[in-house]
Amino acid sequence: MEGQRSFTIASSPIDPYRSTPGCCVTLDHTAAIRTVSRSETHDFSALSSYDFELLCADLLGRDLDLRLETFTPGPDGGVDLRHLHSADNSLVVQCKHWLKSGWSSLKSHLENDEAETVRNLSPDRYMVATSVPMTPDRKAVIYSFFADFMESPADVYGPEDLNGLLRASPEIEQSHFPRSRPRGSRPRQISPRLAVRRRP
Repeated sequence: MEGQRSFTIASSPIDPYRSTPGCCVTLDHTAAIRTVSRSETHDFSALSSYDFELLCADLLGRDLDLRLETFTPGPDGGVDLRHLHSADNSLVVQCKHWLKSGWSSLKSHLENDEAETVRNLSPDRYMVATSVPMTPDRKAVIYSFFADFMESPADVYGPEDLNGLLRASPEIEQSHFPRSRPRGSRPRQISPRLAVRRRP
């Protein structure tokens, strides 16, 4: 158009919501700026059992607003994570990174081994965090093994719950998954067809 100078920006991203003094932005009808939501779902397969425990300590501690103790790898007597309200009032968390073993093995282990261990420990509250995918029915089954020590099936944290907590705590995700892309939204690089022209 006569009296106007136009040029095309091909490499530098432009914030489509920020105005530039003396300029207006026009888009070719085929150009588009879309916002991309960055969200990642983890299956935790890259973590060792101990790394999974440390992740659960951070996430459940944040969710419950409690400091959860962690312990050195090795035999734990049924206690992976713990919070002591007092000498005789405790919360115990068991972390079961049994993704490869699957639901049937986890269910059998909890019923035949851990249930007796928890009865002997007799904590005031007991929780399970696992990398095995959970359904409402699966949580109900686990709750039935520990009903005397759990408040509800919600005391079972599956990978779906853990991912939800990660979405709410991106700094924890970055700490345990340093290669993860930051969550949030950002514009894609601007199309070469976007033209910025000076107002006459």
